[in-house]
Amino acid sequence: MSVPICGIYQIQSKIKPEKIYIGSSVNILSRWRRHLCDLNLNRHSNSKLQNHYNKYGKMDFIFSIIAECNREDLLTLEQSLLDIKDPWFNIMKIVDRPLGVKRSKEFCEGISNRQRGKKRLPFSKEWREKISIGNKYKIVTQETRDKLSKLHKGREPWNKGLHNSEGMSGKIKRQNININIVQLCQE
Repeated sequence: MSVPICGIYQIQSKIKPEKIYIGSSVNILSRWRRHLCDLNLNRHSNSKLQNHYNKYGKMDFIFSIIAECNREDLLTLEQSLLDIKDPWFNIMKIVDRPLGVKRSKEFCEGISNRQRGKKRLPFSKEWREKISIGNKYKIVTQETRDKLSKLHKGREPWNKGLHNSEGMSGKIKRQNININIVQLCQE
């Protein structure tokens, strides 16, 4: 078993080398595995990294260790590198996390329960029906469609060059059918 490496790491795109991510960890190799696991499961918290991974795949990322340091200097060094390099993939440009803070068992269980939806506020039946109706029939005005169209003109789609899998093609077709039905109901 290897000794954990504490330090700063970088994830860089081969296709677009100007796009990098800078992070820090008290166990860099474990953190890299966590990144890959979340990316593979399409649940990474960083949407820029996830979209890039979805388009170009795992083999486009180059993972490297920039610097090894002790735990006390970790966040200061990471912030310095974020300020100097201004990495494209980093969404948060300010380092702000409770490194090494030990949470009580009750605190961790509370977070776990909330994430599982066990502590949701009870809504009345009428309120749930209103929410359901609101989610089913979202009407987008022509003005909003025009604004969105103007906003997205000239942008390269995230999935350009990718082929839809059979399952995804079916899903898209079903969505188009649902959209057409809603449009017919509005006319």
